[in-house]
Amino acid sequence: MASNNASVGNITVGFGDLQRIAVSLFTKTNIRAIGVEGPPGGGKTALGMSIADLLTETTGEKYNTFQINLSQHEPTDVSGVPYVEKGRMRKALTDWWSTEPNNVIVLEEITKGPKLMQNAIGEAIHEGTIGSYRLPANTYFYLSWNRKGDGAGDEKVLSHLVNRLVYFNYFPRSEDLLNHAMSDGRNPVLIAFLNNFKHMIFDEKGFTNNGTRYNAEKPVFATPRSWEKVSQVLNIGLPLDLEIPSIAGCVGEGPCRELVAYKETMKDMPDIDDCIARPTEAPLPTEPSVKYALALSLSFATTKENRENVIDYVLRLPKEFQVLWVKALSRRSPQLVDHTSKRLIEMTKGLKSVVMG
Repeated sequence: MASNNASVGNITVGFGDLQRIAVSLFTKTNIRAIGVEGPPGGGKTALGMSIADLLTETTGEKYNTFQINLSQHEPTDVSGVPYVEKGRMRKALTDWWSTEPNNVIVLEEITKGPKLMQNAIGEAIHEGTIGSYRLPANTYFYLSWNRKGDGAGDEKVLSHLVNRLVYFNYFPRSEDLLNHAMSDGRNPVLIAFLNNFKHMIFDEKGFTNNGTRYNAEKPVFATPRSWEKVSQVLNIGLPLDLEIPSIAGCVGEGPCRELVAYKETMKDMPDIDDCIARPTEAPLPTEPSVKYALALSLSFATTKENRENVIDYVLRLPKEFQVLWVKALSRRSPQLVDHTSKRLIEMTKGLKSVVMG
């Protein structure tokens, strides 16, 4: 696995692990920065953007996020623009240097910017200052960059900057990404497909030569980010002759062919509205893959008003798909998994670790 001088070899961490680590480090130590190196499209940005919400949930205090792509900025955007006031040189800082406490500053593409930019970030992390500006209390940094061998234009991160943060070699893991897809309301047929073909979620060898260096002859490849685009393509219901090239343009021809073939098996999926309207009479699918997609679709369609009808239907499915429905519902609409439905409570008994995991 290609990496720069910040690499710690084959020790990698996934999305969920990094979320837990970041919250623990920021709330229980005086460490104020983590750095995440990983392949493009693997979820590094989504990870960084999730930390403020997790800190808010953990501490009960509101945390703000400032997202900055450093490839689009100049060094003075970080260190401040000099100006003269009353014969003295001062610096005007950009608005991401907040004066209020409780902040997560998400700095992306740090290895695409000039070295002066990395130096200024290193000062902010190590000293807690930018010139005369001092960071407010509980201000934390999340830095991310691609691996040098990924062909994304990244150079090496400066060694003194790495030494001032906790470095992680990130690689997307299928279980984390599927859970995130459920929470985000992605197309249920696509989630069912990726659950069956987990190796397609991130095509490491597809966009590199044997996973070691960028393959310039294959510009389109499957990543969690490109599958998110596929979900949007599927949701707008294009005719098949338009849908196929659109999917291929997101993830490449191979994954596109597999997904289109898989969609054909979904033709037997019962109508969702019929399942809710006639929960004890609507037909049940026989194929496990169709049951999986159906359970997800029902979780997305569940409301406070139709929840009892949905439960009537879901209870006719095998136990593992009942668990899937509750798990997806708790991620997508946790307010619906409450104590007002005695039957829902019965369904979740003995499954708490599965449902909330």
